[in-house]
Amino acid sequence: MKRAKAVIVCACAMLSVFACQGSGGNNKAESPRTDLKVDMVKTEDERLARKVKDVVLEYCRQGRGAVPAKEAVAAMAVVVGERCIEAAGEYSVRGHEFVPGQRVFSDKINMLLAGDINTDELTELPGNSVFGTIRDQLAGSRFQRNHFPRISEVFKSFASRIGKEEDWGKVPLSLHTQYWPEKLPLRVAFDTRPGIDAALRPIKDDKARSLHVCTLALAMLLKDKELANQIDPAVALTLTFETINGMAKTAPMTDKAIDEPTREMREAQHNVITFAR
Repeated sequence: MKRAKAVIVCACAMLSVFACQGSGGNNKAESPRTDLKVDMVKTEDERLARKVKDVVLEYCRQGRGAVPAKEAVAAMAVVVGERCIEAAGEYSVRGHEFVPGQRVFSDKINMLLAGDINTDELTELPGNSVFGTIRDQLAGSRFQRNHFPRISEVFKSFASRIGKEEDWGKVPLSLHTQYWPEKLPLRVAFDTRPGIDAALRPIKDDKARSLHVCTLALAMLLKDKELANQIDPAVALTLTFETINGMAKTAPMTDKAIDEPTREMREAQHNVITFAR
């Protein structure tokens, strides 16, 4: 009888071990499932990014045989800048009360662009920031570390160059004017908005993810082989970073104001709005 009890105890102990192992096995199995979900999101983001890129390229191709690299890079950077405004959520892109073209400075925008850091060290940019995402996506490509602009200069130089009426609707760049896009950035953002909205429809309520997808699209465009040899890497990245920063700090065009830019719009650049933390 004692022997029978001993056998029962041993059997129970073994069942208990197997149960624990089974439970542990299930926990371990969650990791691959989680990884699969992450991979699925990544794949979907890349698919949507290609659609966003196509919208911008088609817009730039209108009336042209080939797409000029500076127009494509600037237009895609304009889209990212406007999506920064939406992700920040401090005012409505489509129904704001600011004068279109007015400069709107924001700590939250700076956070989205470069994170909560005060450094020019490229490697220290958070990977989930706009500039950090571009850095990571371009790793191993023709874009080298010395091609990237200094982040502090991107911020400071834009602030120091705004205010000229002739720059209304533009991003005053540090580059020679030969590298400035011909299309007015404020108009580009307005014209491409419906197409970008359509491309992002599956994730339209997730503004942070929409910004990430547009940033991926920009990195894809920068690596596009058809555009690669048209523009110097350092010029391309300066155009990219300065345009994103500038358009993320410019009140977008609205349906109401699109038909006739007024003197009030041109003069509004002198009246900078600031959102602080």
